[in-house]
Amino acid sequence: MAGYEENPVIVDDFAAPDSWMAVASGLATLKIDAKKPAKANDNAKPANGGGQALRMDFDFKGGGGFVVARKVIPMKLTQTWEFRFRLRGQVPPNRFEFKIVDPSGANVWRWTEEPLEVNGKWREIVIPASRMPFAWGPAGGGVPTDVGAIEFVISAGSGGAGQLLVDRFEWVDTGALVPVSCQASSGDPNALRDPSSANPWHAAEDDAAPWVELDFGRARELGGMILHWVPGHARDVAVESFHGDSWRPVLELNGVHGRLTPVPLPSPETRRIRLKLGAGAALSWIEWKGAEFSRSDDEFLHAVAAESRRGTFPKYWSREQTLLTPVGSPLGGPRSMMNEEGLVETDAAGPSLEPFLHDGERLWTWADVRPVPSLDHGWMPLPKVRWECGDLSLETFAAPCDFGPVRGTVVDYAVANTGKTSRTVKLHVAVRPFQATPPWQHYQKLGGKSAISAIEIHGRVCRLNGERQILAMDEPSAAGCQPFVAGRLVSRLGDHGTPEAQRTTDPLGWAEAVFTFEIELAPGEKATRRMGIPFSPLAEIEKAGCKEACARKTWKQELGGVEFDVPPEWQDAVDAWRTAAAHILVNRQGAAIHPGPRRYNRAWIRDGVVMGGALARAGAPQAYFDFMRWYAPFLREDGFVPCCVDDQGADWLIEYDSQGQWLHGIAECHRFGSGHAFSEALWPTVKKCVSLTRALRERRPGEGYRDPQKRPFRGLLPESASHEGYLAHPVHSYWDDFWAIRGLLDIARLAERMGRPEREVKSFRALGEAMVEAVTKSLRATMELRDISYVPGSVEWADFDPAATAVAVTLLDGLGVLPCDGLEKTFDKYLEGFRAKVRNEVPWTNYSAYEMRIVPALVRLGRREDAHELLEFLLADRRPKEWNQWPEITWKDPKSPGHFGDLPHSWIGAEYVLGFASLFAYERASDDTLVLAAGLPLSWFDHGRNNGVENLATYYGRLTYSLRHSGGDWKLDIAPLAIPPSGGIEVRLPVASHLKRIAVNGEMMWVPKDGVVRVR
Repeated sequence: MAGYEENPVIVDDFAAPDSWMAVASGLATLKIDAKKPAKANDNAKPANGGGQALRMDFDFKGGGGFVVARKVIPMKLTQTWEFRFRLRGQVPPNRFEFKIVDPSGANVWRWTEEPLEVNGKWREIVIPASRMPFAWGPAGGGVPTDVGAIEFVISAGSGGAGQLLVDRFEWVDTGALVPVSCQASSGDPNALRDPSSANPWHAAEDDAAPWVELDFGRARELGGMILHWVPGHARDVAVESFHGDSWRPVLELNGVHGRLTPVPLPSPETRRIRLKLGAGAALSWIEWKGAEFSRSDDEFLHAVAAESRRGTFPKYWSREQTLLTPVGSPLGGPRSMMNEEGLVETDAAGPSLEPFLHDGERLWTWADVRPVPSLDHGWMPLPKVRWECGDLSLETFAAPCDFGPVRGTVVDYAVANTGKTSRTVKLHVAVRPFQATPPWQHYQKLGGKSAISAIEIHGRVCRLNGERQILAMDEPSAAGCQPFVAGRLVSRLGDHGTPEAQRTTDPLGWAEAVFTFEIELAPGEKATRRMGIPFSPLAEIEKAGCKEACARKTWKQELGGVEFDVPPEWQDAVDAWRTAAAHILVNRQGAAIHPGPRRYNRAWIRDGVVMGGALARAGAPQAYFDFMRWYAPFLREDGFVPCCVDDQGADWLIEYDSQGQWLHGIAECHRFGSGHAFSEALWPTVKKCVSLTRALRERRPGEGYRDPQKRPFRGLLPESASHEGYLAHPVHSYWDDFWAIRGLLDIARLAERMGRPEREVKSFRALGEAMVEAVTKSLRATMELRDISYVPGSVEWADFDPAATAVAVTLLDGLGVLPCDGLEKTFDKYLEGFRAKVRNEVPWTNYSAYEMRIVPALVRLGRREDAHELLEFLLADRRPKEWNQWPEITWKDPKSPGHFGDLPHSWIGAEYVLGFASLFAYERASDDTLVLAAGLPLSWFDHGRNNGVENLATYYGRLTYSLRHSGGDWKLDIAPLAIPPSGGIEVRLPVASHLKRIAVNGEMMWVPKDGVVRVR
């Protein structure tokens, strides 16, 4: 650019290497120092004005993880910039990351290279703004404007040890995006460079093919532009960019409407841009945008939404979180989703229906109301969203239905007049190229945009992209469609009404359609208009009709059999229990049990057995049985169980928890009634899994593991990546061993019940008991060697993982594997941190509701008050509360546009089902005992009220009991169980201070001081 002079700013000259903080994970080490200047003729000489190079000496110690050099460096960034530095060193094939962290410390942008390629010569790295994508954080995206800290990261690939030097660390403002010169076929185009100009550019009247050419003086990364039109002039434009020696077409837009037209420029950097316009064109200004403007379709829509009236686009385009929930059938399979504003997504990655209401004076959007979500009957996965629009209301309700042979969804829009005068209103139902799934959930085709390139409307049927169908089940007053360039559809509905076109195409994939229903309402009157969404194309869809799949009756039959007797204020928790179980069924695909409806559309064995166990206790075990039968063919011939399966087949990632989970699942299915034939059919897989587990464990018993430093590894399963935190490099995860122990002991008991050969039973049990001994010793050795007081998650990292430890408590209760003092300190430490977060005494941005696993662990440890404290917090933090669900990642600020995993996350929902049920009853497998009332607080028994459960499924059959406290005594009435537990029934009363009496089915006995009553 004429007059542009590059003026690099030294970010750090590394003169003070101790200002950089060294961070290392696991066993890895990092030492930070500085390298003195080399001789003048050495090409390795640092170039920071005679300064030093940052030296990073690292060693992954044969393991994995990462090392980080971090420094707080406050900086302001401009619109376009570059970071530059040089690298040199000896680094094994590992991943290198350059990170920008904002001042809050929560949002991160990251440039990566894997593997990093460096040697003994300096290599210059140039990172422009366009190559620094958003990585994570509550901002959800966008570009960095303020720097809080800089990080240089080496993340283990092959691991090893090495040295990396960083030199000439600079930042450069690459200049504002303003053309150096403008030319035009006619008229004076210089005003296009100046937004304050009072003289817009007009093409001459006799200019039949006007054009404007803009020159930036040098190649620039242009993300797009916004054309500011002069009202009342032609709106056709073709955009070209100059590359090499020729002009290349970029985008052509015809029939443009609106005052502003955003134009993406997803092309490589260029110096010159040309606009070819229609006769009579006139522009007041061209606003230029950096590369981030059209880095992706999502970023472009974020930018467009920022320039538009709030409510014009779904809320997530304004970088605000939006929550969603499935429209559910117990059959699982394809499903629609509704977001909390009332937008309904047709199916996975599909377009959506969004309502708008015009009351004759104004157009109401989600942004003009306070949407109120709810569920049918308080728990069924049939969602609703209600808007209050002055003296009108709009309720959107969605349910599964059948269109002849095709499954689908029906959406009811109920408009009510709550005023005192008659009203004529227009209900607009727009068909939009947007998913309910926010863009920060992006995976494959999921998240943000759902391209609509072609629309045809035939009467009540709207056909999208030549195949997908949307049906107006009531006759609309009008219907039409338009491409994106025709302007904002929502603005048009408010100002000009329904578009007239019955077909359109859109090269950008952002075409929209709308069905308009004009409705006359007397005071107090309500009218409903319906839209249908078939999941597959259907011939003569208008004649197919829609048969609702008796959704309410079906859900009542499926999950209505279990009843909890609780205080009135806890009925909401009972509804959440049923919803959580229902979501497990909804999220299935055939027999495959998925932990989420969209993002997590895979079947993990670990998730499956937990969710299957939850369904079994809720009275729906058949889905568990079907899942195990479906999964069996994916097992490897040697007994290796794949961690997960999707439509691409089995995933063979090394995760050694899977074998134990498979064994546990088979045994648990048998306890819930799968039958002898079921277990016999799967028994070959049992023997192979046990053999593989024995072989894996035998890798760690040799003399080499008698060394004190290797003592904790002895007798464990090998390294694996069964915990997502261990993906960078596998470790010896105790989680794997906990599951192996439970699976082996469960399958030994099952073999005994099935009458299998005694030699087989003893072999299974002996292997399980040997692992109990090895893990017990290993845990204590790791705690001693690493000088920690809590139960560690792995040997190598000695990491604090209370959620994983909680699973061990529920799996291994009564076996003595976990050190008692370590357990108490683990959960003391967890609760201390939990309470500090709740009281905002420590900074935090998000957490995972996997912490739900800790509730039943606290119940088993006799800490019922702590269990309720945590449970009440998690219940209050449902997202949203009215839909009885939890995401995998919960952000402190509900509006934070951060990745949430999936929603509802039905593994977390399953943990809630199991945790809430454990308040009333749980099985202690170690001694085959049924434990009752261990989590019921004393306050629930105020005023002599009953508490209990009816028809809760257990290993011993359906459980029904009622417990009451009155006049100083307790009364327990319990129905006979189908299979009496060999260890008897243990009643854990919420009292331990002085003697009480209890009548069990009329037989009076004394309550011991510990409050534990044993019934045989």
